[in-house]
Amino acid sequence: MSKVSKTKKFKVETIEDGNIFLTPLKGKVPSDFCEAVRTLQRPYIPISKNEYEKVFADGSDYFKYKNKVVTFGNADSGYALMPLKAEYADKILAKN
Repeated sequence: MSKVSKTKKFKVETIEDGNIFLTPLKGKVPSDFCEAVRTLQRPYIPISKNEYEKVFADGSDYFKYKNKVVTFGNADSGYALMPLKAEYADKILAKN
C-alpha cells in the first residue's frame, strides 16, 4: 500500500476548475504501464507543473476529487489529474 498523507484534504488550484480539494486514498497504481492506462478514463483535468509537484509530494497514488477517484501524471504534453473508470474506482473506494 502506498503512504497516505497525514493531511485529510489539501488544495490544488487547477487550470480548468480553480480551487479543488483532493483527499488522499489508499491504493497503489499498477506497476505495469499498459495495465495502469487501462484503468483511466478521459477527460483528464489539466494541472500545472507546480500543482503536479504538490500532488506528487503527498506520496499517495490515488485521491478523491468531487465524486471521482483520480490519479495523476504526464498527459497531453503536460500534467493532469486522471479519473479512473468506475469499476477500478469502486475497488479503490472499497479499500478506504
